[in-house]
Amino acid sequence: MNYTVLLVDAERNSRLQLRSQLAQQRPGWHFLEAGSDDEAIDHSIREPIQLVSIHCATGNDLARKLHALLPHSTLIQWFDQGADTPSSLPQLHYLATPIDEAAIRQLLQLSAPALQH
Repeated sequence: MNYTVLLVDAERNSRLQLRSQLAQQRPGWHFLEAGSDDEAIDHSIREPIQLVSIHCATGNDLARKLHALLPHSTLIQWFDQGADTPSSLPQLHYLATPIDEAAIRQLLQLSAPALQH
């Protein structure tokens, strides 16, 4: 089954790196990219998205907006300070950067319940 993943990061190279890592592990997935909050919201209105990876300064605010638009999606916020943090949204999970192989495995594990829908 194919799943749609939205990658939100102002840095294009970061989006491409994460996309490449995920595509190697999940070749059937479809990826959308957004470099800003507006692009992310636009994608979420037009596409059924199961997983959102957010790595930007406005991540928490964007996650709340996306949760309203995508209530069954799993939202991942990458946390640059290097520690996982609890979230007020049950669908929002914080993962520490750098985005390495262990972080990718954790992302896939957290996203598994949303991908069952």
